Amino acid sequence: MMFRRVGFLLLSPSILMAVAGCNGGLTVTPFVGTVVQMTIAGAGITAAGTHLEVWTRDQYDDIIRVDASFSFPDPKDKSKTNTIYTQGLQIRNAITFDDPCMIDGKGNLLTSPAAYTTRTVGGNTETPEEQAQTVKNRIAQVTATAIGGKEPSTVLAVTPYDETPVPVIDPMASAKDRLAACEAYWNVSPLAYTPNPAQLTAPLHGAAYGFVAYTTTSPPAGYDGVRLDSPTHLKGAQDFWLSLENVAVKDVKPNNQGPIFLEGKPTPGGNDVIHFDLTGPSASGTATLLVNLDDNSVVF
Repeated sequence: MMFRRVGFLLLSPSILMAVAGCNGGLTVTPFVGTVVQMTIAGAGITAAGTHLEVWTRDQYDDIIRVDASFSFPDPKDKSKTNTIYTQGLQIRNAITFDDPCMIDGKGNLLTSPAAYTTRTVGGNTETPEEQAQTVKNRIAQVTATAIGGKEPSTVLAVTPYDETPVPVIDPMASAKDRLAACEAYWNVSPLAYTPNPAQLTAPLHGAAYGFVAYTTTSPPAGYDGVRLDSPTHLKGAQDFWLSLENVAVKDVKPNNQGPIFLEGKPTPGGNDVIHFDLTGPSASGTATLLVNLDDNSVVF
C-alpha cells in the first residue's frame, strides 16, 4: 500500500495561448482539486494533545492524507493574501465569554463597555453598556448554561489543528498590554484562533472550517457543515475516514494511524460527486467530495 499526494501542473497564459493556436480553441480548467463537504454530529471537543486526520483510499489502493487550503491577509501588507495548506483538524468551543483576545483594535474586550462609544442608530441611542450587553447576549445564545449561556451545550467549531496556547492575560490588564499579548499570540501562527461574536463563521483570527451539528432554542438557529477546499484530487475515492491521532501533525504516518473516528464507503451521489455516510464509535456524519470540477471545461 502506498501513500501519495497528487500534484498538479499549472500552465502559464503564454503556454495556454500556444495550445490554443495549435488546436483552434482555448480550454480553461476552472478548478483543480476537491471540495469536501462534511457534516458531523454527536462529536465532542478533541482532547488536548489529540487531533483528527482526514483520509481517503483511491481506486489504486493508495492512501491519501487530505489537506485543506486557508487564505488570510498578509500581516505585513493587507492588500496581499497568503495561502497555507493545513493538515489535521480539531474540535473546540466556537466561542466563550472569557476568551482573552476577543478584543477591538485598541485591546478592549468586546464584552466590555470600554470597547464602545455612545451611538444613535435609527433614532435609538445605545450606550456603551448596552452595546457590550448585546455582545454578551449573543454569546449566551450559543453557549452552555454551565459557563453562563442559555443552551444545554456550546456550539463547537471545526478548525485547522494548531498547538499555539491561548495567552493567559490578567483580567485587570490594560488595553495596551492585552493588545500586545494578543498580537504576540496571533503572530505565532496564522491559525491561532480567536472567535468573533458578531459572526462565528469569520473568526477575528484563525479559521473555522465549519461546525458540529448544533441547534439553538432561543432564537431557533442551526449550525452544521464543514468545508475543506483541498488542492488534492480525490477522484476515485473508495473509502473515506477520519482518524483520531495523539501525535504531532508532522509525525502522523499513513501506515500507523490512530483509531477510527468516522468512516464510510461510497453511496450513490449526484453528478461529479462521491457521497459517503459516516459512522463511528461516538459520532456520525456524511461527506460529499466534489471531484470533477476540473473536468467541466469551458471551451472558447
